[in-house]
Amino acid sequence: MKHFLKELFYKDIQITEYSGITVTENIHEKVYFKIGKKLFEVTQDHWVLCLEPLVFGIWLPKNKIAFDPNKNHDYSLYFKELLLNEKEKKLAVAKVKYFDRIDEQDGSLLLMKLNKSKISHTNLMETRFLFSKYYKKPGFVFKKFKAYVSGYSYPRKVRIISFKDGDYYNIFPMDLLGNITESKKFVFGLRHTNHTLAKIIENKKIVVSEIPCRHKTEVYDLGKHHSSKPPSPDKLPFKIFPSKNFEFPITEWAEKYYEIKIIHTLNLGSHMLLWGEIQHEEILKKPESHFYHIHFMLHLYQKRKGINYQLV
Repeated sequence: MKHFLKELFYKDIQITEYSGITVTENIHEKVYFKIGKKLFEVTQDHWVLCLEPLVFGIWLPKNKIAFDPNKNHDYSLYFKELLLNEKEKKLAVAKVKYFDRIDEQDGSLLLMKLNKSKISHTNLMETRFLFSKYYKKPGFVFKKFKAYVSGYSYPRKVRIISFKDGDYYNIFPMDLLGNITESKKFVFGLRHTNHTLAKIIENKKIVVSEIPCRHKTEVYDLGKHHSSKPPSPDKLPFKIFPSKNFEFPITEWAEKYYEIKIIHTLNLGSHMLLWGEIQHEEILKKPESHFYHIHFMLHLYQKRKGINYQLV
């Protein structure tokens, strides 16, 4: 029956958890942060930083938004699609509560933990069907499924992380990270099971590379290095070279990299937050189309609307 229904309704669609895409023009989605009755756009200034529990980071520039966690406000993130007629359709709502914050001279990084979420990519009956047939597994309940769908109802850019300490090195991809350009800051959410995390915290250094989507295969191969030791550098299927100051390994196909000093850490749950300041950035190549992750439910919604992103 499961195979029959897939052939009937999803015959030309590969059902996955996340879809790898590239954005050839503009991102269709916008994200808003609601404090009480006031709504502020945070499309470029929000990130998923932890999965269990789901924690969002939201950057608020100083003097732009008044935020007082002691006030009894309701907080929500709204994920909306920008339609061709410039109207917006609500895709997901994440009700969040205050978790913690990191204050800087020019703004604050708010950490908001998901309380509950509502998704509307498909009707409830189809959403329940997809969950029960393709996603349900021990410990993975419908509430958690909705949480992940809401968090990935906005494209999450994939970047490459590099680290080196003596003879030890690691290179792996991440999408739980973001940068605040005007503040020269980066924020990361690294899973505690990542073997390199303790070394990064001890050395307080990390390097981030921007990468083109045409190297998806190499990126996914590097994903195996989150919890295992990578092969020796001469066994990699591509060349690497050292970054300018840290001498951390950079892939030959990187477009740009940032050397970052870690200045703050915070345990979020399944992931550790790293807050860093850019020490040096280097442009290597002309930028190409980048690589992002979205949840399959967003991909399915867009495909039916005829506005889907290009899969890679």
